[in-house]
Amino acid sequence: MLFGYGGAFQDLSYLDVRDSDASGGIMLYCQIGCRDSGNNRNWNFTPKIVGTVYQSNGTSVIGSKTVKFALNGTLVDTALTDAGGQFTLSGAVMTGGNVITLFLDNGTSTGVTVTLGSGSTMTGISVYQNRLIVRSLS
Repeated sequence: MLFGYGGAFQDLSYLDVRDSDASGGIMLYCQIGCRDSGNNRNWNFTPKIVGTVYQSNGTSVIGSKTVKFALNGTLVDTALTDAGGQFTLSGAVMTGGNVITLFLDNGTSTGVTVTLGSGSTMTGISVYQNRLIVRSLS
């Protein structure tokens, strides 16, 4: 486990949390292999999707573009890419086998990645401008 004070970073994984009052500090995020066994304060157990948007050449990143996240066809979240092309999306309880669709919808910048969910936080998911990517990461 890694903890970052002041919201810098944290890496909480494979925990079964019960009766934990963490209300005196920053929100604790536990997405990979975590279980919320109830009566917890200031914890977030919602999985995240973290990825990068690239130009169609596959090497140049695209900043300041909107990425949308749909789970089984229902829009869940929207994020803006940072200067390094990275985005973080959340807001859905995912189980293994959910259909995850990430897409750019910025007028001239379009691109889609469709994959199966893992049931926990997923990182390294790429979206390429003007490309359709279909994959199964299970």
